[in-house]
Amino acid sequence: MPATAAKPQHKIMYNATGQALIDSIERHEGKPLILRARKGMGKSVVLEQIGRRQGRKIAKVNLFKTAKARTFFGSYYPNTNDFGLHWEDQVWTELCRPQDDCTFPEVACICPKTMLIIDEINRGNEDIQARLLSMTEDGRPYIVLLEKGNDAFVIHPNVWMVGTMNPIGGGYSTNPLDAALEDRFRFYEVDNPIADELVILKGLLPKDPHEKMANRLMNFCKDLRKTEETYMSTRGVTMIAKSILYGEPVIQAIKVNYLNMLSPEQRNPVDGIVRTHFDAEWQASGGINDLLF
Repeated sequence: MPATAAKPQHKIMYNATGQALIDSIERHEGKPLILRARKGMGKSVVLEQIGRRQGRKIAKVNLFKTAKARTFFGSYYPNTNDFGLHWEDQVWTELCRPQDDCTFPEVACICPKTMLIIDEINRGNEDIQARLLSMTEDGRPYIVLLEKGNDAFVIHPNVWMVGTMNPIGGGYSTNPLDAALEDRFRFYEVDNPIADELVILKGLLPKDPHEKMANRLMNFCKDLRKTEETYMSTRGVTMIAKSILYGEPVIQAIKVNYLNMLSPEQRNPVDGIVRTHFDAEWQASGGINDLLF
């Protein structure tokens, strides 16, 4: 019978920077905040893990320029038994609407603890960013449903609204946040990995037959991270390790998980770094350019 490829098993482990970040975020529980970092740094994973640890129901959405507000807030839909219409909440309103028997602020809020994670928050169009203004009010945040005749309700206080975003520029299809909206969030800027990558790689790659591969991949990353143009993300090096675990040769794993995403101008210096760290494998493969795909 053919051998079955190993399935990667790993738990996210954080380095000192990551743990300090988590501790600080948890001190601001319930306050709107944004985690800004490069792609593949584990931004939303950190927020999800914090939410789960606090027993929160989590809803995660990705914004994009052409997103319609009704996708997140709700709309009228045809009835099944007649020709009328009925209103249906969507993910944001479902998460933020108080329960019928909640009497906050007279008594403590009884609504379930929830977390709304808005990934790529700065990709949202002007309409959605404008609606986020009322949702992040300091006093009593609220949602206005323009699609429902300007119906409005106060957001219950057990909602924690958080977001992620990539830096402006640098090849990212992002826009600056509205200045008034930006002022309502606490911002966390992360420039360095927050995961303990070596621990993760060693957990993915068993000693036999990958005795030194985790360390070699980390040294490879360190050289790539010397310039912004060739920066290797945590997700990128983890994907390379997983491909190696599946049985893919290291040079091919690097190409399909990283190199093919670079522009031709970026590939030449990376090819030299690959040879520095994986020369024997590079020679055996015939080099990056000789690979079929």
